[in-house]
Amino acid sequence: MSTGARFQFIRIDPTDQIRMASWIHHISRLTGAPAEQASVGDGPVYVWTLAAGNHRVLARSASGFASIEDGWADIEKLVAARETLSPRMVRLESSRGYGWLLLDDGAPAMTCARWYAMERDRRESLRSARLGLDQLAVDPRRAGEELTVAGGDPR
Repeated sequence: MSTGARFQFIRIDPTDQIRMASWIHHISRLTGAPAEQASVGDGPVYVWTLAAGNHRVLARSASGFASIEDGWADIEKLVAARETLSPRMVRLESSRGYGWLLLDDGAPAMTCARWYAMERDRRESLRSARLGLDQLAVDPRRAGEELTVAGGDPR
């Protein structure tokens, strides 16, 4: 068993509209623009998460992918651009939640895993995600795995 950060893939079945809607809603609230279901045909949608050594999810992909290999290509691009990614801090007035996303040339590349109640927690979350990217810079595929989760919220 490895220690440290790793990427995991979550497979969302096309018939699991609850999970897909939850993921889309999270992305839409962070970006401030309506997100659409990934157009990957009739097959499953894969999203990646960046997880800490204790299995806590640090961040999520800002896009869905038709295959795990497409997701790995996105991760490798993200890791290569990690020094130039710019953060955007987001605040939900309705719930006073704090969130963040990292932008690559102005496009969402990675998002927070959840909303935070305090600014300090949001800053720590972003710091931890960036540290995880740095740890994986040499070998992003280290200890990667696919998770199949039945129903519920993808948090």
